[in-house]
Amino acid sequence: MTKPLVSVIITCFNHKDYVDEALRSVITQEYNNVEIFLIDDASTDGSIEVVLSLKEEYPHINLILNQQNMGICKSFNRALELSTGDFVIDLAADDFLLPTKIAKQINMFQTLSSEYGVVYSDLIHVDESSSRIPDLSSNKIFPEGDVFNKVLARHCIYASTMLVKREVYSDLGGYDETLAYEDFDFFVRTARKWKFSCIKEPLMAKRELSNSLGKQFFKNGNLLTSSTLKVCKKAKKLVLNRDEKKALKKRLYYEAFDAFRKGDWRMGICFLFC
Repeated sequence: MTKPLVSVIITCFNHKDYVDEALRSVITQEYNNVEIFLIDDASTDGSIEVVLSLKEEYPHINLILNQQNMGICKSFNRALELSTGDFVIDLAADDFLLPTKIAKQINMFQTLSSEYGVVYSDLIHVDESSSRIPDLSSNKIFPEGDVFNKVLARHCIYASTMLVKREVYSDLGGYDETLAYEDFDFFVRTARKWKFSCIKEPLMAKRELSNSLGKQFFKNGNLLTSSTLKVCKKAKKLVLNRDEKKALKKRLYYEAFDAFRKGDWRMGICFLFC
């Protein structure tokens, strides 16, 4: 029986110190029917030289070099259009996969009905040197099935842990390129139409960096917050019942409080009156 082809899209922007580990974590997967697309988004830190060196070592890598910075959503979509896999992984170049990730997620998909579009997993956190950071979280949740309420109310899934059917991306038209980040919008739109399953063990490593995209949420007036407001407005059109309205309200209150805490009163009010 032919194994499904998996497309791994690695997005790199100023990840010179980490892109090598990300790529090798894909190449050394126990699952071997994989195509790799590595897209550099006009890095300025020497990442391009590292990427070009990796291409020499591994000629089968599909390398894409953006001439100007396009952002994660446009960059991913550009690679997605060129990829051909039955399943897709979106991997940031500062993270890396654990060896059994793809094999275990493909095996899980083979046990699921066609209603399922995503299999995600737990993860580990690592520092700049790839040393594991102790996970002190005591309230992890792993929603499965219809997860629309859960992903609307709180952030509980990490994008790089997912293996996604290509049909899902085709259905959504890829990532929304008007947004500064991809995952919240992807979760909301996908969960409205598709079911999620979870493997409750770590299958990838998320690197904690002081200058990561996620850390920009803590800055007043950042583009990530305005993107979150856009997603909430889109989600408002998707809610169907009282429980879903309650989940959206919980999200809006959380985002409003966070904006007020950062001194961004305008955005806080926008969330309250969304």
